[in-house]
Amino acid sequence: MLDIKYIREHAEEIKENCTKRRNKVDIDRLIAVDEIRRGLLGEVEALRAERKSGSKGKPTPEEIAKMRSLGDEIKIKEENLAAVEVEFSDLMLQVPNLTHPDSPIGGEEDFAVVYQKDHTGFDFAPKDHEELLTNLDLIDFERGAKVAAAKFYFAKNDLVRLNQALLNYGIDVVTKHGFTLMETPDLARNSILQGVGFNPRGNETQIYSVENTDLSLIGTAEITVGGYH
Repeated sequence: MLDIKYIREHAEEIKENCTKRRNKVDIDRLIAVDEIRRGLLGEVEALRAERKSGSKGKPTPEEIAKMRSLGDEIKIKEENLAAVEVEFSDLMLQVPNLTHPDSPIGGEEDFAVVYQKDHTGFDFAPKDHEELLTNLDLIDFERGAKVAAAKFYFAKNDLVRLNQALLNYGIDVVTKHGFTLMETPDLARNSILQGVGFNPRGNETQIYSVENTDLSLIGTAEITVGGYH
């Protein structure tokens, strides 16, 4: 999630990015709501400070009446602030992260061919990856579906060794470039998912939450590493 201060200071850039990403969030409304929110926050904090400064020693009847009046005013301001916070949070969640300047603009229909190589053909009937892996006893989709669900599988024999070899190769490469190796938790608090922008809503929601907790499974370590920082 983008910082509201950055959005205020780069409103036009954010609007342009929203247009490129075909996002219809009202940035002007967000900034206006944020201004109202900050104003109410200041008022509430000032009233709280006033009430706190008048709570020393034994109060007079007049002071008690004033404290009650302050309390009522604070309650009303807090209720107004809570309502504004709801709209503010809803708008903030709609603001997409910034895309890289080199990212192509458009949807699936606007794709660009990056590389193409003509197929020279085979002198035999090629097999797909599933058939090859199954025939070589490297994978088991049937038992994967029974134990978990469709699209899950058991990797077996040399496929396990190949996977470990690729992991070790990747570790060797990133280590040479000075990266810090990390193994992160498989779960993250929902506030972390929301904060790093991995909490899609509506029809795009694909979050697997753990019942009766504030935790969800991660689909990528970007989530937990983002939370780490």
